[in-house]
Amino acid sequence: MKSPRLIETAQAAYRKGQLDEAAGLCRKVLTSNRKDGVALHLLGVIRWKQGDSAEALELLGRAAGIDRRNFSLQRNLGFVAHERGDRERALQAFRRALDAGPRGAEDLDAVGWALSQLGDAAAAEGCLRAAVQADPTRGAYRNHLAWTLHRLGRDDEALAEAGRGDLGHPETRTVLGQIHYEQGRFDEALAHFEQARALAPGERSAAWNCAGLYLLLGRYREGWEAYESRLRDGDPRRLQLPLPAWDGTPVETLAVTHEQGFGDLLQFARFLPLARPRVKRLIATCHPSLRRLMEGVDGVDAVVADAAEHGTALAADRAVSLMSLPRLLGTTLENLSGAPYLRAPADEVARWAPRVPATGRPRVGLAWAGSGSQQDDRRSLTFEDLSPLLDVAGVDFYSLQLGAHPSGLIDLTADIADFADTAALMSHLDLVISVDTAVAHLAGALGRPTWTLLALTPAWREWRWLLDREDSPWYPTMRLFLQERAGEWAPLVARVAEALRRS
Repeated sequence: MKSPRLIETAQAAYRKGQLDEAAGLCRKVLTSNRKDGVALHLLGVIRWKQGDSAEALELLGRAAGIDRRNFSLQRNLGFVAHERGDRERALQAFRRALDAGPRGAEDLDAVGWALSQLGDAAAAEGCLRAAVQADPTRGAYRNHLAWTLHRLGRDDEALAEAGRGDLGHPETRTVLGQIHYEQGRFDEALAHFEQARALAPGERSAAWNCAGLYLLLGRYREGWEAYESRLRDGDPRRLQLPLPAWDGTPVETLAVTHEQGFGDLLQFARFLPLARPRVKRLIATCHPSLRRLMEGVDGVDAVVADAAEHGTALAADRAVSLMSLPRLLGTTLENLSGAPYLRAPADEVARWAPRVPATGRPRVGLAWAGSGSQQDDRRSLTFEDLSPLLDVAGVDFYSLQLGAHPSGLIDLTADIADFADTAALMSHLDLVISVDTAVAHLAGALGRPTWTLLALTPAWREWRWLLDREDSPWYPTMRLFLQERAGEWAPLVARVAEALRRS
């Protein structure tokens, strides 16, 4: 069978969803002609759909080198590059797609929204305006344009554009809510989020937006209820056990499973002792590096820290996710349990004592960055940003930042094997200064004096720190330092340095 006929057969198989057959036919074509752009394009799309984005990127890149003016090819190359985190290649492909010739409203919207997500809001605006002009009835196009205008700092235009859309559609309400939220207009934001939730009661993101804002505003009963929306989709950061869900009533054996990051587990471990009176045996799961610390939590009968031990947890009668406990326990701001509720193992505290000697000078631990797992991590700063603190005289500064070894600090981190070691080191410090990361939560949970540095940006405003507070009901020994202007760490660090001089 000649190549054109093979390609037609492959395309027919692809349209029928017969991906393996279509891929085999494409490879057969490429065996005789490695530069067949149609076969390369189709095979690239197939491999993308089959989950191999690396091979897809290679195939589409080869096809794009042959046919640089093919809109759908450049668009698909952009999507795959975007998925793989290759921002520059994705931008280049999307820009070439726009130069490739005529396209419809759906294509304009897809490329424009991708450009907006990649940070090229200026190019995205023109593309999305063309999509709206081509089909003014599609609310999604208008919402994408509104959000892009917001990213360009033109909020009045953004709100007007979204307001011209379908206010009976949850996505439109969500966009309006998010823009108001980032402006710090929380009452208006919540009204839109609640409308979106009413319009789509089973949709996760609508409830999730409400949850974050309820909790930020201290409306915990409503917040915890809406926060359950996080469980609707499979989350790889949450351990799930095939056991009936716990409803808060007395039970023989309960498994409490961990979820999300280290800081979340450390913050919510306080609820384990509160759940214990309702069960005869409580099993807690955790990350391996938290095992020794979790074994010291009051009321915990067993700790499961790796897959080989999951049989212990599976022997339970019921299971519950750790961050669902405050809802089941009726937690409000008024009855929130404080710290300390974690403690370092006594033998580790003794072992670390000689390494952190009392010198008559304050011993201050520093942590300036998160784990790096979050994209666009605005909560972190660099050591250079924090280094003005070292100008404060008469202080012994200790590093609590794993993997970093800057000069000017006493660095014992090479001997930290897990969080129990970090806790033991902290037990000998007079103060911990940290950005919003696991270090801050650990220090607060131990009841150590802690200063937490917070970025000011509503998009990243953490609900757990509430609004307009320098203290935290979660950690009585914690003081919060909030940026005065988004992205500006220098004035905040100067305030911290002055507070340190006065302390």
